[in-house]
Amino acid sequence: MKAKTYFFRLLITLLTFLFSIGVYAVWRNLQTNTNIYQINIAAPQIESVPLVTETDDSHNKLESVCCSKQLIGNVTVNVKRFVSKKGNKCYRYAVKNNTNQEIRGIDIGVEKITDLAELIALPLGWSESTKRAGFEESRNSKSLVEPIATEDQDNIFITTKSFQVETGKTNSFYVCMQNKWDSNYQTSHWIAYMYDGSDRTGELINLDSK
Repeated sequence: MKAKTYFFRLLITLLTFLFSIGVYAVWRNLQTNTNIYQINIAAPQIESVPLVTETDDSHNKLESVCCSKQLIGNVTVNVKRFVSKKGNKCYRYAVKNNTNQEIRGIDIGVEKITDLAELIALPLGWSESTKRAGFEESRNSKSLVEPIATEDQDNIFITTKSFQVETGKTNSFYVCMQNKWDSNYQTSHWIAYMYDGSDRTGELINLDSK
């Protein structure tokens, strides 16, 4: 009887021990989960921000600057004849730029609306080419212009080789003749080419006629 009682007590003690271990394990698990939850709550929440792709809007800016700077103002071209130190008969063209853009070149002796060339005589330093269609320049030429022959026309016009006039400025160039004066060089039309690709046109102002 005593042996049974002893065994029964031992069994109860063992079960109590096992139950205590189980309770402790459950408690530790709950404690761990609680700490993790608290850490997650305390940690700052970082919101996912969608990536932003940078775009190069320089082209749009250039278009805006270009389009917003519309050509305004006018251009005038005065012409006056003179005799050079070598005795050549020459014409000096004074181009006044009263626009908001730079002038990049100018043609003399051409009417834009009709597209007709108005000059007859070639400038000094140029002659008709014997090798190809058009004109050729002599080796010692100091001409600032180049003659242009238009298709199906006998007349010519001249264009500047390199010529610029800043906004609000006046610049000049000269053209000398091979032999005698040619009034067409003082009474024809002109086309000035602007920085943005547009142009201004007009008629020469002959200062010798005043």
